[in-house]
Amino acid sequence: MMKLKQFKMEGKVYSILYNKTGNEKLSKFLEKSIFTICIFVYILVLIFCFRKTNDVKVIKEKKKIDELFNKKEKKDISKLKICEEYQYDLSVLVPAYNAERYIKECIDSIINQKTKYSFEIVIIDDGSQDNTRRILQQYEKINNINIIYQKNRGVAHTRNKCIENALGKYVMFVDSDDILAEGVIEKTMSKIISNGADMVQGSFYKFNGDQKVNIILEEKTITNEYDILKIPGYPWGKIIRRDLFKKAFFPEGYSFEDTIIPYEILSQCQKVVVLQDIL
Repeated sequence: MMKLKQFKMEGKVYSILYNKTGNEKLSKFLEKSIFTICIFVYILVLIFCFRKTNDVKVIKEKKKIDELFNKKEKKDISKLKICEEYQYDLSVLVPAYNAERYIKECIDSIINQKTKYSFEIVIIDDGSQDNTRRILQQYEKINNINIIYQKNRGVAHTRNKCIENALGKYVMFVDSDDILAEGVIEKTMSKIISNGADMVQGSFYKFNGDQKVNIILEEKTITNEYDILKIPGYPWGKIIRRDLFKKAFFPEGYSFEDTIIPYEILSQCQKVVVLQDIL
């Protein structure tokens, strides 16, 4: 049916053009040109509508986040009970849920970091139903590892609880299926301290079995607010000043809880260091 309608439409267009020009070849050429332009315009309209829909979605998400944090009325708006004292240079925060396939390799990659900086590992098992808890119990006697078990509350609550239990001046989020490269803590801590930065963002690779895709960022120091807000918005792959979370927390019950990184954390940063090194 669609082909028949299209054929009839093309026939009408051709007839009109032929009546005007009296030239068969020219009429066919103009007919094809008109339909090509129509298709091109149609695609442009679709792209515009798609982008506008996405823009509206982002604006709505930003509005919800702003309402949630109520920026204009309060200075310190975090709901988190953040410890004011620092016992470590860095807290590595690991939320875990049903992570039996990855968690051991993840933790070992953190434990094996060689650095002059003191660090702790805060791991929260968010009510895992597999062997994650049994694996974590093997690490309970290590001095700088704090393992907490809780009923399932979701990743936002778990990240917030990690922050509340952190005793480091800086924090690094490491998901349970992540692996830290060698020397990451030494490298990133040296950068953030020597530069007096609020955050360090590293490069990384995505992997699935033996397949790896490197995501290499341009190495630079950013002090411009506009460019700072272009930093990738995921929590992992960064070292962040812990006191920035006095004005932010991961909102529970939202599918876009990660957006606090660009909206609430990066917006507080005065200086961010970006590294080409894979973290």
